Amino acid sequence: MTNLAPNVDQDAIVRCLTGQRSRDLFLMDNIATLRANPKVLPWFTIDDKSISSGSGAEALREQLLLGHKICQAYVAKTKKPAPAGCSTFPQSVSQLGTNPWLYYKA
Repeated sequence: MTNLAPNVDQDAIVRCLTGQRSRDLFLMDNIATLRANPKVLPWFTIDDKSISSGSGAEALREQLLLGHKICQAYVAKTKKPAPAGCSTFPQSVSQLGTNPWLYYKA
């Protein structure tokens, strides 16, 4: 890892990011968003195509497939196999189950 900020404890940042408190905050924020049932959401596009076909909470759930969609685009563009890490992403909305955030709980 390149150290662009030599005075920053990168290990502490990684521990914070991957720690239980970070996962709890992420989960609470996203559950609150789902409960709010937003009507308009920002969305991701890959090659000028939205990765979401739904709307509201369903579109939010589809955003969790961003990693999978990026891997698909990589394979399509490079004609190379997907990197090993691609198999760790959820592959479909149905794979996420009724509470998609549990998929990410370590």
